[in-house]
Amino acid sequence: MGFMDDNRLIIKICKLFYDENLSQKEIAFKLAISRPQISRALMYARKQGWVSIRINNPYAEEDTLEQELIEKFGLRHALVTNTHLKSDYEAWEMIGKNAEIRISYYLSNYKTIGIMSSKSIFHILDKTVLPHTGKTTFVSLVGGMGAAGAQWHANYMSQRFAEKTGGKAFLLNAPSFVQNKEMQKSLTQEEDIQHAHKYFKECDVIFTGICQIDTKATLVESGTLAKDDLIHLKTSGAVAAVAGTFFDKNGDLLKTELSQRFIGIGYDEIKACSNVVGIALGNEKIAAIEAALRSTLFHELITDSETAKTLLDSWQKKGKSF
Repeated sequence: MGFMDDNRLIIKICKLFYDENLSQKEIAFKLAISRPQISRALMYARKQGWVSIRINNPYAEEDTLEQELIEKFGLRHALVTNTHLKSDYEAWEMIGKNAEIRISYYLSNYKTIGIMSSKSIFHILDKTVLPHTGKTTFVSLVGGMGAAGAQWHANYMSQRFAEKTGGKAFLLNAPSFVQNKEMQKSLTQEEDIQHAHKYFKECDVIFTGICQIDTKATLVESGTLAKDDLIHLKTSGAVAAVAGTFFDKNGDLLKTELSQRFIGIGYDEIKACSNVVGIALGNEKIAAIEAALRSTLFHELITDSETAKTLLDSWQKKGKSF
């Protein structure tokens, strides 16, 4: 009788391996058979249904939400953290810790990373421990914002990313929005701004928040947009902003007067980037996040479980696939 015909021996191997936690090397010594034979026996037992492996996954809900976000919104990757009943500080700490591996992957594998102005990116940056790779260039993709919330500004965060990782920072020394399109056209002809646009096109990865169009928006709280600007955007049907690009509820691009006054990365340059990572969460941002995802600009979303559930419920109610 050949080795693989001895069912009792195969079962004995399985018991030693799974029940007694012996290694294949230890089993080989104990039963005087080779390790390749043990490997074949274990595989055969699983095929026969004599051994079944069940994973008691404590993160099953998050895994399911991630997969549904990927499928429904055409994403390449999603990272969902369950922050149920946690304070804002604790929630961001959990999300930051959960995002470390993803962010470290980008830092280790890509040379040029673009940074948008965003509270969400600031919180992630504040809570994560990043690898000291020393080879990454961080590029500010938008001009300076108002005086409030300086830590949310792209220039500040690009510098902090560079300090944490030993990399370099390229800053955009210009305002995000100027008074009129003539001034915008004039400024974008400056050598420094032209040089910045070269970096925009070289970004391997872009980290961006998603801005809602209301008084709580980063653009408004920082003093970048005035009340009249907000009224203009709402009248135009805008519900989301990514840099100086605005979208309606269906994710369609809006051409507004504000976009013509913006200094920073444009829609086409964001679209050309192969890794656009959105970091956003919160009930007040649901419409904005959904619109941004519908724009198909994004390849990845980092969020929490409550936001993910609400996004998927909204998608289900509207019955629209991507």
